[in-house]
Amino acid sequence: MLDIESHKNTKIRFLEGDVCLKELKETELLKQWKDLIDKSKSSSVFQTPDFVVPWIKENKNEFSPLFVLLYSESELVGLLALARKIDPKTGRLSKHLVGAGHFYALYQNWVLLEGYETVFWEKGLLGLIKHIPGCEINLKSLPNLTAYQGITSKNSVLKYSAIEKYHNPILDFESEDFQKIINKRHFKAKYNRVNKSGNLHFENLTSMERLLLALDQIEVFHNLRQGAAFNKTPFPLDKDERNIFIEWFKKGLLHATALWLDDKLIGAIIMIRDGNHTVHLAGLITYSPFHGRYSPGLVHLYLLVLRLKEEGFHFLKLSPGYDSYKERFSNDNEEIYELLISGNRIALMKRNLRVFFRRIILKKGIRPMELSVWIDKNRAAFKNKLFRFKKGNAHKNVNWSHILGKINPEKEVKILDDFEFKVLDLTQLLLVNDCTFEICRWEFLQDALKRLEENQLFFTLTDKKRLILCVWYNNPDVVSKKINKSEFPYNSNDIFAALDVDFNQLKFLK
Repeated sequence: MLDIESHKNTKIRFLEGDVCLKELKETELLKQWKDLIDKSKSSSVFQTPDFVVPWIKENKNEFSPLFVLLYSESELVGLLALARKIDPKTGRLSKHLVGAGHFYALYQNWVLLEGYETVFWEKGLLGLIKHIPGCEINLKSLPNLTAYQGITSKNSVLKYSAIEKYHNPILDFESEDFQKIINKRHFKAKYNRVNKSGNLHFENLTSMERLLLALDQIEVFHNLRQGAAFNKTPFPLDKDERNIFIEWFKKGLLHATALWLDDKLIGAIIMIRDGNHTVHLAGLITYSPFHGRYSPGLVHLYLLVLRLKEEGFHFLKLSPGYDSYKERFSNDNEEIYELLISGNRIALMKRNLRVFFRRIILKKGIRPMELSVWIDKNRAAFKNKLFRFKKGNAHKNVNWSHILGKINPEKEVKILDDFEFKVLDLTQLLLVNDCTFEICRWEFLQDALKRLEENQLFFTLTDKKRLILCVWYNNPDVVSKKINKSEFPYNSNDIFAALDVDFNQLKFLK
């Protein structure tokens, strides 16, 4: 390795914000970037401009880009693409820097020519810490420690960094035990069950038209699942997240498949292609809540693996997460590493304590993500409990027989102003927060998924794009009956009403 004195003609440049966005529209930087990728021995698809630039452009209102560029004379010899979260209220930039691509980028790393490791560390990474005092550079997953070990001969590396190891399950199609994985009776039994229930069709989404058709439902399915499981909605209804997938599709980076049953979408998997031999499950996997009893996610992954084998792929990298289904589909694994670089000793101490704590709970058989989700869910439930305490028994005097008779889904409903009435519209279920009903958001969505799998139907009422009423019913014929006090077809447990809405005062319901 050459020391920094051997690189007196090198220059570091920090390309930030609007200036960065402007240069990414021009050809010179992109050309140099692509040349660097071609010369590098360790880069992946997640460091390429085809992957990074669409993500930066589509997230420019939430993240400000920051590129660390190393030049030798006029040649670009090193690059690290980062992003800083923008506070929506103040516009201030976070001091916590993440790899460009964020959750979609499995590998986050610098691209660097051999021999420039020390100068990139000294001038680039440590220079960035001085450029933004108190900042933290968090690279979610290094594909290996080669790049890191290339600079660890400097004592300052250990002083300014904390590292954590993860496990990434892999399905190796060339391995001798591949057939053992794919021939498991469990997978075939699930496939046979759904295949007998109707016309099952597995499709490679190779046209923009078909991708867009599937995306309309994929976003909603994914939000419902993630909201119930993790109390998060990755695709906000007020943001067109699909544009990222569309741009990656145009550039040939997406491998997208859909599973249809009687022409209805029941599952989808979107992955990132890394050359002609590897695909990463770093996009999303989701399925229809109406067909959960058929395990469409598992069936889809089974059919996908068979298709990938036919297409000549060598590896399916399933991404970290300790999910049981990933372990069932893997026959190998790789170690990847999360790296935090900072001059803030407290931040490094917290990270090292996190690493130590996670090792302990893993030994006890507890997944770190499970604990994090448990904390988030209990925080949401506590928030809801406080809200209910303030509101008390808000609907004790509501005449539901009268109100639901007015908005019977089988009759014409006149809606005024900002109110909307919908029947079986999944998007409406997402218009809820922790302080809407007598249960918090994830509990409501979890309950909704269970009801949908039981073939229950529902109708909703929203006010200014906010869900204020959701009513569930079992038998489609029940809604055609006359609703009155003597024959009320709904159980009170099937009615979710916003606690801060006085339904007796809604004019159009009188």
